[in-house]
Amino acid sequence: MEAAGSTVPEMIASYDPATGELLGRVPVMTRVEVDRAVTLARAAQTEWGKQSVKARAARILAFREAVVARADEIASLL
Repeated sequence: MEAAGSTVPEMIASYDPATGELLGRVPVMTRVEVDRAVTLARAAQTEWGKQSVKARAARILAFREAVVARADEIASLL
């Protein structure tokens, strides 16, 4: 699956509206990049929806296992 990215180097801060805490930074995207990201997301949703519940569950569980296996590494990035 293709990923959508930004050609703009600028980042925008994203804050938790309840606490004001900085959650992270997200890239600024052009209108064309946003449209492309939405198109890719819609296509991915269509393909995801074609899979059986069992197949989707297996993929979600595999992702969970991958995250758990690398939890310490992921935590160090946060």
